[in-house]
Amino acid sequence: MKNLTITTIAALALTTSYGQIGGGLLNKAKDKANKTVDKATSTTPSSGGSSSGSGSSSGSSTSGSSSGSGSTTTGGNSRYQQIQASPASYEIGNVESLLKELKPKSTEKRYKGYLDGDFDKAQGYIDKIKTKDPNWKVDDYQKELNDLKAQYDGNSAMLDKENQMNWIVMDAAGRATSNFRDGAYSKYSYADYIAGRDAYAASPTADYPKMIPDADRYYNEMYPKYMDENFIPEMKKTYMYDFNEERNKLDPDAAIRGMKENIAKIDKALIPLKPGVPAEAQLKTLRTTFEGIQKQYEDFKSSGEFVKFKAKWDAEQLAKVRFPKVASSNPTWEAAAKREVTGYYTSGVTIQRVGVMTSAWQIKKNDYDLPVYRYQWMTVAFKKSDGKCYMVDVFVQQDYAGGGTWNSGYKYSLDAREKEILCENVSK
Repeated sequence: MKNLTITTIAALALTTSYGQIGGGLLNKAKDKANKTVDKATSTTPSSGGSSSGSGSSSGSSTSGSSSGSGSTTTGGNSRYQQIQASPASYEIGNVESLLKELKPKSTEKRYKGYLDGDFDKAQGYIDKIKTKDPNWKVDDYQKELNDLKAQYDGNSAMLDKENQMNWIVMDAAGRATSNFRDGAYSKYSYADYIAGRDAYAASPTADYPKMIPDADRYYNEMYPKYMDENFIPEMKKTYMYDFNEERNKLDPDAAIRGMKENIAKIDKALIPLKPGVPAEAQLKTLRTTFEGIQKQYEDFKSSGEFVKFKAKWDAEQLAKVRFPKVASSNPTWEAAAKREVTGYYTSGVTIQRVGVMTSAWQIKKNDYDLPVYRYQWMTVAFKKSDGKCYMVDVFVQQDYAGGGTWNSGYKYSLDAREKEILCENVSK
């Protein structure tokens, strides 16, 4: 009855679409439709077995089916009906649809990094099918998923290398074509470049294969030349921190720091340098020299020699200190300066000498070039209770009163930055 209905509907559709049709033509269409239906019916097994994908039937009915393309009908049940009959129908439909989508995408460059979630989702569907319908065969699903994932991972790894080469080639070519406008140094090594160069040049998906000649020029010609003509001569002229110079021994940390900076510069310069060029040997020789200087100062510190040297130098410098040359005398100011010092050092000090260091007023002005105050200063030498002598400055100040006049009173202030002096040199 169902087949007859289909035939009838087809005939009516033809009549409706094309109007009046000759009886012979209409009858031919009906006969052709009936033969097609009869052929499909005659080839359908009467038993309820499930298909394995090859068209053969089994003697018993089951909810399971292979995960291949599936059969059209089995025991009167279509593939769709088999899936709907399974408790895992939702997962089966989704995993088959997802695998179909993943097949072309797993090899396409634009999907790199975007399909991991889909692979996890497909695996989740397979796992749920195993739980919900243990009779449903999932081996083919799993194999197809594993093959696609391996293909995707391999393609991703290849694209990662290619993407890295994109950066290497673009960086080197950019420096070459700009004549080092953005600097000569590249963070990408010659070894990394040469390892991927040929494969990158031949890759149909590479972004910048036309830049290869410029990248070659950077690594093989321009950068080695820059080392020979610019960097190495500059490093040879760098401050070597001669150990025989007194100023270097006084600050070994600065010498050590300077050598570390020089070594870091050389290490950076060696990264993109092509092995075997003359500049490589020269840079390594310079590096060894800097390492030797660094160790010399490190040993100088760790052995205790620096402490001895510094103590001797400090004593020599202290012996050279003298009381400054006195410029004028003002008993009122000098008495006030003594009071400032003795009042500041509450532990008690003994004044050794006072002198006015200036002979004229110094005027302090504001941003509008107007006077604010005027000042002079004095130096006071004193002895502390530990028996050592020191010097400090005391300032005397008069505020501006306006109209070219100054206040009659004086202000005094102490600059407490001490400078040691040998007591026997205070009077010299």
